[in-house]
Amino acid sequence: MVAFGLCLAGLVLAEGRDLVGDATGSDIVQRRMLESPSSYCVPGQSCWPSNADWQVLAESLSQGPSALTALAEESYDVCYEQYTNAIGLMQEGHGACMQDNHCKFEACAGDGLVNLPAYSVAAATVADVQAALEFASTHDLSVSVKTSGHSYAGSSAMKGSLLIWMAEFENFGTIATHTDSCGTATEQVLKVG
Repeated sequence: MVAFGLCLAGLVLAEGRDLVGDATGSDIVQRRMLESPSSYCVPGQSCWPSNADWQVLAESLSQGPSALTALAEESYDVCYEQYTNAIGLMQEGHGACMQDNHCKFEACAGDGLVNLPAYSVAAATVADVQAALEFASTHDLSVSVKTSGHSYAGSSAMKGSLLIWMAEFENFGTIATHTDSCGTATEQVLKVG
């Protein structure tokens, strides 16, 4: 078996390495994927975080409370204004805008049930991503991540999820030594993107 790792803001998922008892990372991922979507807490359920819980998350973000936005169908209106402006679609709507506006609906049907995340975190730092992931884990929320938004079918957004919107993420860093998840150190690495 070839081992590989996926790292996101310090969260490591590794195939071929025991994580919980005899389960491997791939076993855990496969098990979670097979569970029904209702295994996550969704808006309207008693497990959904309270306004006070959301406020605590908002205040923990590097850009303050304005970095957390509740998304609703009305939130999408600004996306229609961008029409075919790819840069505008990427920068507006707190991450809700999609390249094909029909994809704000389930299965990109063009009408029907809206398929938008419940909240969006404009992550500007690694600490913001970690705070969002910790919050989602604590409250059993599904997470979607959007970088540039070039998923034509809108797969970077998931109905009822906590969206981690990466448009404002720190793009450049300092030149320093970097150690990857395998422990290999590389000197003079410039953080880009």
